[in-house]
Amino acid sequence: KEGRHAVLVLDEAHLIDDLRAWDTLRLLLNFHADGKTPLTLLIVGQPALLPFFERHPHWEQLFGVKCLLRPLQPSETREYVVHRLKTAGCSRIPFDEEALDAVYSLTQGVPRVINRLCDLALLIGYAEQKTSLSASLIRAVHEELTTVAAD
Repeated sequence: KEGRHAVLVLDEAHLIDDLRAWDTLRLLLNFHADGKTPLTLLIVGQPALLPFFERHPHWEQLFGVKCLLRPLQPSETREYVVHRLKTAGCSRIPFDEEALDAVYSLTQGVPRVINRLCDLALLIGYAEQKTSLSASLIRAVHEELTTVAAD
């Protein structure tokens, strides 16, 4: 439609191992109607995706912007958790300071891992009717996640 631009988001792109799928996307991006690119492709994936692009330099040439997110620092991890809670409508932060320190040390600041750990900690805290989540609870939840992942 007039005045609109399509955006295709390709999440978990590191899981795509079919070169034909990548070639199809590249051909789609190379198609220009009236001198305009038909869409913007946003590729999201784990760092494991980077070697693919290194082996296929023609993809690098198509990128307008390339961004690699680094893990969060301890203070950024704390701010990230607090922001997510406030965005969800939480008026009181249930994690004590030691718990937030444990979140960082156990996740190394990786947002996806922070989310999983905190989500499960909040769920367990709710089930156990806790008003404050401690570092020991965070460590126990992390142990549970690690055990489940190993099985």
